Amino acid sequence: MRFADYTRELLQRHAELGTALVILARIGSTNDLARRIAYDYAREGNCVPAADLVAWSQTRGRGRGDRRWASAPGQGAYVSLIRPLAAAADAAPLPLQVAVGLCLALNRHLAGRCRLKWPNDLVVEGRKLGGILIETVVHGGCASAVVGFGVNYGRELPASVPHATSLSYETTILPSLAELTCDLIAGVDARLAAGDALPAYRQLSVHRQGDRLCCRVGDRLHEGRFLGFDPHGFLRLEVGGREERLSSGEVTSDD
Repeated sequence: MRFADYTRELLQRHAELGTALVILARIGSTNDLARRIAYDYAREGNCVPAADLVAWSQTRGRGRGDRRWASAPGQGAYVSLIRPLAAAADAAPLPLQVAVGLCLALNRHLAGRCRLKWPNDLVVEGRKLGGILIETVVHGGCASAVVGFGVNYGRELPASVPHATSLSYETTILPSLAELTCDLIAGVDARLAAGDALPAYRQLSVHRQGDRLCCRVGDRLHEGRFLGFDPHGFLRLEVGGREERLSSGEVTSDD
């Protein structure tokens, strides 16, 4: 598909969603641009309205911990959503809500095979399909969330991710990239409106209570028995007879 065809279809499909749309042929990072837009609004004393930034390609796409997210032209859904918040504290439930919304949207195309690997990976049978990066912008009396996500779509997979996959490899009935992009945006907004996502997150998680997990946080490795998630989505581990709660990290192995 050419960029012009993608743009035309995306404009038609997105019109039903009711938010502003910015389509970018090439950008460094949609999240960086979205943060700059939100901050510029707030600096002028205005709270930013909801908007969806969609890129055909990124040159500096990034995930958690500033890791690079491969974003070749037309090979994925590269999206950042700007969503105004009543208060900065309202960002707390977003990681669970966004993850569930994306996973459920993908499962409509994957016969329920997409799962969530804590804290922010979308996986299919252990293969990474996508990732999520949520950031907040607070200035003056305005707060907003930048909800970034990338989902692999085409057959060109990032060499930097050894166990990557894409929608093209996981389904025989492939939606168009524009259709997928709008499905993902709608899925996120549906979960934001629905509220509590913890029960659904638990159900969609690849981790099961009692699993032995190793989670790396910086230079420290936490190894123990998985106890579940707390209401904020923190990982609960029993380590040496006591409970630890981790807000971020990387699950490097599980049995």
